[in-house]
Amino acid sequence: MARVTKKDLEQKIKELEDMANSLSRQVVELYKEKEDILNNKNMIDKAEFDGVVKQLEQIEYNYNSLKSQNEYLIQKNNRLIEKCSKLKEENRQLLTKITNKKHNERGAGRKSRLTEETIKKINYLREQGFSYGEIAKKVELSKAYVYKLINKRSDVQNIANQNTLD
Repeated sequence: MARVTKKDLEQKIKELEDMANSLSRQVVELYKEKEDILNNKNMIDKAEFDGVVKQLEQIEYNYNSLKSQNEYLIQKNNRLIEKCSKLKEENRQLLTKITNKKHNERGAGRKSRLTEETIKKINYLREQGFSYGEIAKKVELSKAYVYKLINKRSDVQNIANQNTLD
């Protein structure tokens, strides 16, 4: 068995004194806590708690009603924005309609005697093999004008044929 020395005993005494001090501090803290509980420190009574709960419920109700009102106003605002954009577009269209007047609106200048029937008749006669002069006499137009109308038609047909070949 090991010998017990004075130094070992003093160390044990010191440890036990430290333990006793910490336990006495804990006892003092527990007594203070007990007094706080008995004196209702850091606590509220039930009536005050119920009042706070009612206030909280009222705040939640107000929040929900304001939230729904805000959503309604947002939807209304979006509808108004859409309506404004439609009206702007309509206004823009009306302005372009006003500013883009038709060329020769009042009908000044020479009037064309040429009708669709006359053009069809000219083309039909040319397909039958009549000359430009004969066609001009039949439709009562100049040879140059008949030539121009026939060549204009053939140019359009040539362009159409080229497009179909491509």
